[in-house]
Amino acid sequence: MTIAILLITTIAIALNLASGDVALSLGELGQASIGQASPDVAFIVWVLRFPRLLMAVLVGISLAIAGTIAQAITRNPLASPSILGINAGASVATVGLIVLIPQVAIAFFPVAALLGSGAIAFILYLLAGRGQISPTRLILAGVGCQLIASAATQGILAAGNLRNASQALVWLTGSLYGRGWPQIAILLPVVLICGSLAVLKVRELDVLSLNEAVATALGSRLNAQRLQLLGIAIALAATAVSVAGAIGFVGLIAPHLARRWVGPTHSRLLPVAALFGALLLVVSDWMSRVLFAPVELPCGLITAVLGAPYFAYLLIVSRFSS
Repeated sequence: MTIAILLITTIAIALNLASGDVALSLGELGQASIGQASPDVAFIVWVLRFPRLLMAVLVGISLAIAGTIAQAITRNPLASPSILGINAGASVATVGLIVLIPQVAIAFFPVAALLGSGAIAFILYLLAGRGQISPTRLILAGVGCQLIASAATQGILAAGNLRNASQALVWLTGSLYGRGWPQIAILLPVVLICGSLAVLKVRELDVLSLNEAVATALGSRLNAQRLQLLGIAIALAATAVSVAGAIGFVGLIAPHLARRWVGPTHSRLLPVAALFGALLLVVSDWMSRVLFAPVELPCGLITAVLGAPYFAYLLIVSRFSS
C-alpha cells in the first residue's frame, strides 16, 4: 500500500512540475532530471518550480506529523494543530510582525511563530491542568485559545494600515506563491529534527492512544510524554505556518487517510501520514495554479475546499459510530 501512495505522489509531483504558464512534457522533465535539458527548461524546472514543490512537500509533512501527534495525545480523531490553537498562536504572532513591523526580515517569522505557539501551549498547560492533563480539557482549552488568538489577529489587522493588513490577509489564506530556498532553509532542519524525534517516539504515541489506565499500567509518564510530543507538534506546525501561512485541514485529513491504509500503529501511521500530507499539498498547489490559470488561487483555499466536506463526513461517521 505504501508503494501505491509513493506512486500517486510521484505522479502528482510530475504534474506539478509540468504544469504552469509554460507546459512541459514528461520527456522534458526527464531530460531536466539528468541534466540534459535546454537552459530554458532547466531554469523553469530547477529555479522556478522545484523549490516551490519542495516547499509543498515539507509543509505537508510538517502539518501531517503535527496532526498525527495531536490526535494521539488527545485520543480524539477530530484533533489537529488548528483545533489545539497551535496554528492560531503562530498566526497572531506572525501577523503582528507583518502589520506592525513590516520591515522585519523573513528570518524572524519562525521565531515569532514559535513564541506565539509556545504562549498558546503554556496557556493550554495552565487551563488543561498542571496535574494530570485531561485530553478533553486539552481540546476545550485549545478551542478557547484558538478563538482568543483569532480575535487578537483581527484586532491587529484592524489596527494596521491598509497595505500591511492586505499583505497579512493574503498570508493568512496560506499560499506557496513566491516561496523558495530561503523558506526551505528555515523549514527543512525543523522537519528533519522534529520528524526524527517523532519517529523515535512512536511507541509513546501508541501508548498515549490507549486508555489512560492502561497507559499508566504500561509505565508511561503521561504528562511528560504529552508535553514532549506537544512540543514537537508545535515546532512543526508553527514553522510551517510561519513560511506558508495558515494552511488548514492537512493536519486533520492526512492522519485519517493514513489510518485507513495502514491502521493505528504509529510506526506505520506516522510515515504514511507524512506521505499523505505531502501529497495533499502538492495536489492543492497544482490545483491552485491550473484551475483558473493564469489567475492563481491560494493553496490554503484549495485545502479548505477539500477538507471541509471531509471534516463534515468525519463528524457524521463519529456520530453514528458512538
